[in-house]
Amino acid sequence: MINRNIILFGFLTLFISCNKVATKEEQPLEKLAADERLITPDQFKSIGMKFDTLSMYNFNDEVAATGQIDVAPQYKAKVNAMLGGYVKSIFVTEGQQVKQGQVVVQMENPDLIDIQKDYLETYEQIGYLKSEFERQKMLFDERIASQKNFLQAQSDYRTAQAKLKSVAAKLMLLNVDLKAVAKGQFSSKVSLVAPISGTVNQVTAAIGMFVSPEVSMIEIVDTRAMQLNLKIFEKDIDKIKLNQALVFNITEAASKPFSATVFSIGKTIDEANRTVSVVAHFPKEFQEGVYCGMFAEAKIAISQKQALGIPSKAVVTEEDKSFIFILERELGENIILRKIQVEILLKNEKYIEISAKDLKNNTKILVNGVYDINDVAG
Repeated sequence: MINRNIILFGFLTLFISCNKVATKEEQPLEKLAADERLITPDQFKSIGMKFDTLSMYNFNDEVAATGQIDVAPQYKAKVNAMLGGYVKSIFVTEGQQVKQGQVVVQMENPDLIDIQKDYLETYEQIGYLKSEFERQKMLFDERIASQKNFLQAQSDYRTAQAKLKSVAAKLMLLNVDLKAVAKGQFSSKVSLVAPISGTVNQVTAAIGMFVSPEVSMIEIVDTRAMQLNLKIFEKDIDKIKLNQALVFNITEAASKPFSATVFSIGKTIDEANRTVSVVAHFPKEFQEGVYCGMFAEAKIAISQKQALGIPSKAVVTEEDKSFIFILERELGENIILRKIQVEILLKNEKYIEISAKDLKNNTKILVNGVYDINDVAG
């Protein structure tokens, strides 16, 4: 009988113990909303989470723009043949520095000999025609010769003068030595010179090819006068003023921002993308390591103000929408975070001005570990 009581007591004790464990394990947890996330103390510590509140920061109201490094039109030149012909020699390569007047290409064209021949013939005739004109003038003044002979001599002399000047100007454009031609020394070679000093940017000519006058063979750029050509959207152009400060980054290089100022503002809107051209100048000391054709991203400061903001790392973006996590409430040793959408107002290098209807000055905002939580949050 005693043994039976002991066995019954043991079963009863075991039943009560199991019931207590089941009751403890089956306590229902608080149901979380779709935008909430439960964080345990271990998670908080392992992820390195940290809270902060809204604080006052300085923000610039800025206009963002993209552009390209280039030079002003007066610092860019192309070498064309005034007279078509065959390329005989090329004296420069891309990247080479050249000086204004330096011979860069030599061409050959037999037609040049005919032009020199015309010059020499006219040059030889001009002396005789001048003497004849002066003789006829003297005879006409003394009433010995007729006016007709005088006017004919005058016309012949002036026509020869005009022709000589015309042919001489053409030969000078072709860099032909007029003194040599006057001595009967003809040449079929044409020397093309650099119109400006600068760097050879492009060489498209090749020895032996025929080049017509409208074809450019060499491009020269004076990179000492580089500038930033920007495209500003139509909606922002009224905010841009002359001498306005801006900063820009070269997208191809991880360099620090460059400073520049607005030099000119276009007056025509590009119909395709609704932008206006704006030119900015930057100091020569910033031009080291910068090349024409590089793309740039610029920010033009419009105004500055103080506003409530948070660190940029506290904000996550999904499908063009911005979100933050705030401390919603505590649940025992655990905490509940809530994901809320915010509106981005202004930005600087480290902080973002935000606005949200559920956000107060003392609201605790998650600033560390945001992306870890967002990866698993709904």
